[in-house]
Amino acid sequence: RGAGGAKKAGDDKQKFVKAFAKAAADVAVNKKPQPKGKADPAKRAKNQKYRNLLNPGVQEARKQQALDAFEKLKTMSVEDMQVELIVCIRAQHYKDALMYSEMIVERDPSNGLVAQFQPLLASLSMQAQEALVDDGDSSSSGESGDEE
Repeated sequence: RGAGGAKKAGDDKQKFVKAFAKAAADVAVNKKPQPKGKADPAKRAKNQKYRNLLNPGVQEARKQQALDAFEKLKTMSVEDMQVELIVCIRAQHYKDALMYSEMIVERDPSNGLVAQFQPLLASLSMQAQEALVDDGDSSSSGESGDEE
């Protein structure tokens, strides 16, 4: 019975390593996060999303959602965190991927594979943040030019 459990754990680790390697290869090919398109309907939806944040009911719901997510993170297994890490990398959510990688390494310091990719994830997270700031600056300057 113990040998079967060890084999299953080994298979799970192999699956994780393959999935992680594929996600890392995709990241290495793409390097820079791809900017989102600037379609008017998407922009309107984004503006509405921010207006909704001013609603006290929405604020309370988001607060509760964040608390629930935090509680879930505290009880999540390392294997589940590894799955979430891969999902975040594939979706180019590098800030979240970095958070999961830090939690994985904190719980399993011997996980060198995840630790090895933390600098890359940090770099990609910063690039994504800079891209958002650049997009925000260029769109806001464009909007002020339209108003004149």
